[in-house]
Amino acid sequence: MQYETPEQLRDFLKLCLDPGPGREKRTPAKLIEVLPEPMHAALIQHAPHLRQLRHRVDALTAQRQAAQQTYADALAAWIRGDEQPAPARLPLPLLDAVTLTYDAAVPHIDDCAVCRPDMRLAEMCADGQAAAVAALDATPPPAGPRPHDGEHLPACAHVAWEVTREVPAGDFRYRKYRKCADCDEPLEPVVEHGPHWAGVQHDRAADAEQHARAQA
Repeated sequence: MQYETPEQLRDFLKLCLDPGPGREKRTPAKLIEVLPEPMHAALIQHAPHLRQLRHRVDALTAQRQAAQQTYADALAAWIRGDEQPAPARLPLPLLDAVTLTYDAAVPHIDDCAVCRPDMRLAEMCADGQAAAVAALDATPPPAGPRPHDGEHLPACAHVAWEVTREVPAGDFRYRKYRKCADCDEPLEPVVEHGPHWAGVQHDRAADAEQHARAQA
């Protein structure tokens, strides 16, 4: 089934939430769990602002699964009586780092006559900058060898990524060039329905022409 307009998709999702008398209703949280991938693609096509939220959910889910496995492995080792070093800290996603520094700066902003919540870090007073950055400094670094020891840290898991640019790929799809949000390493591009950035104007006629040339 195609959902060419936001209204068509909204009507279908409303029906998914409330199928009618005598049928079980769903919460939006449950709906997210059962939506198939094509439906997620259609949803992001009509609501591009949801894309980053879904990517964040995926990234945090992957981190949670990795942390849970590390915990399980450590528990199994302890049960066996094996000595295990402290696990390395997972890379801190960019959005988490921003949230951490902002939360740390709020108490200072409340008492400062110079700093405001809408300021960039470089615009804050020296004490405000120190308060924000201190939150990151207080986070312990990953365990293991350091680069100056002639060895490499464990490879980044690339659980979160950012789009650096995108180009139309035909059929209302876009090829999105990415980099890791944690280590900035370039990642393989992906092709998804709809633009990454809200406000991108999509020329359907040009898209169809490009798609026809690609098929020729």
